[in-house]
This record gives sequence, C-alpha cells and structure tokens, in this order.
Amino acid sequence: MRLRARLVRSRHAQNAGETVKIYTADEVAGELKVEYKTVLRLIKRGLLKAIPGIRHKRITEQELNRFLGIRERQGGTP
Repeated sequence: MRLRARLVRSRHAQNAGETVKIYTADEVAGELKVEYKTVLRLIKRGLLKAIPGIRHKRITEQELNRFLGIRERQGGTP
C-alpha cells in the first residue's frame, strides 16, 4: 500500500512556511500492517503522537519516521 500524504503548510513558529506531510491513522495502519485500532492504542499509550485538537487522528511524516526509527539525512555523505 502506498501512502497518500496530505501536504500542509506549518503554522508553528519554528517551521513557518515549511510543508509537512500528514497521514491518517488508517493510512498509518496500512503502512505498519496492523489494525486501525492498534494505531489508536499506540496513540493513547503515547508511543505514537497524533496532531492535537483534531477529531480524526492525523500523524505527521516526521512522527511516523521517529516511531519507525528512521532518521532523516542531515546533508553530507551517506
């Protein structure tokens, strides 16, 4: 399954104007090959952080990568 991220402009002062990829809990469940309820449990336990204040759970690409242990490249040689 390929994730279809929503691109959103960040309003956070640190990342103002930066584009952020956001996934639904259902899309994350498909990527992790687990049930939707499992993703909700991960959020409830604090292991996966969702965007606060939204009824439908949304997870940023950065948070998903953190959960999976994927680090972003910081330029330079690999």
